[in-house]
Amino acid sequence: MRSYRFLPAAGLAAVIALAAAPEQSRAQVTIPSSMSATCANASCSQLRFFLDLTETRTLYIKWFELNGAGAWRFGGVNSIVSAATASNVTANFQTQLFNGNLQLYSVYPTTSPPIEPIVITTDMSALGALSDINAFTYRGQSCFKSTCRAEDPADVMYNGTVSLTATPEPASTLLLLSGLLGVGGAAARKRRRKAEVV
Repeated sequence: MRSYRFLPAAGLAAVIALAAAPEQSRAQVTIPSSMSATCANASCSQLRFFLDLTETRTLYIKWFELNGAGAWRFGGVNSIVSAATASNVTANFQTQLFNGNLQLYSVYPTTSPPIEPIVITTDMSALGALSDINAFTYRGQSCFKSTCRAEDPADVMYNGTVSLTATPEPASTLLLLSGLLGVGGAAARKRRRKAEVV
C-alpha cells in the first residue's frame, strides 16, 4: 500500500520555497498601453513618439524598443522627456541602434529610471511613407520600484502598434493660409467701402 504521509510536508516545503524564491521567478504581467507618433519637423526627419501605459501605479521604464517599418530607419535619439515630471531624461537611458531599430536601456544606478509617460523625439536616418508609421511596433518592460536596473526582472511588460497623429502637409497649410489672407483682404475692402460711403 502506497503511503501519502509525506505529501503535506512536501506541499508546505514547496510553498515556503516559492515564497522565498528570488524576484526573477515572478511572472510578468502584460498591461495595456498606447503609443502615438507625429512629425517633429516639416520634413519628418524627426519623429515624436508619446508612450502611455494605462496603469494607475507609478511605473519606471527599464527597457524599451521601437521597430520601424517600410523604408523608415532610426538614426538616433534627439531627446527623451518624462511627461510626468516635465524633465529631460535622455541621460537616463543607454541608446542602441540595431538593424535600423531603436533600443533604450535604463542606466540605473547612474541615474534613476524615468517615470512614464514619456515623449521620445528621434532622428530618422531614412524616411518612408507616412502611412508606414502606423506599422511601427514597440515593446518594453517596467518596474514598480525606482531602483530597477536593466538586468533586474520587470514587473510588467507591454507592446503594441504605433498610431500616426495627423500632421498637416505643407500644401494644405499653404492653402489654409492663403484662404485666411483672402478672407482678411475681403473684410478690409468692405470696411474701406463703408468708410468711403460715409
